[in-house]
Amino acid sequence: MASIAIRPCTGAIFLLVIAWQLDIKAAGFAAAVAMGLGTAILTSTVAISSVALRGMAMFSGGRAGAIGVAAPVLQIIAGVLILWFSVALLSISSIW
Repeated sequence: MASIAIRPCTGAIFLLVIAWQLDIKAAGFAAAVAMGLGTAILTSTVAISSVALRGMAMFSGGRAGAIGVAAPVLQIIAGVLILWFSVALLSISSIW
């Protein structure tokens, strides 16, 4: 799980190219490793917590209890917030 999330992203590649052009290769390498580790830690934490919380929800009485109603509502709210944030970022960008 962590090995998948530690791959370099486009930002890290740009950072490495800029550090190479500025002849600060060690700083670029350290920054790219820090970015990769940060991504790996966050992705692993989200995956582990989602599996653990799903297990706790199923153990606490399945879909019949309050968690059976609260979980889908929270997922819909989170989806709407992500959609709203994405549209807000798109509206202030120069693409539109």
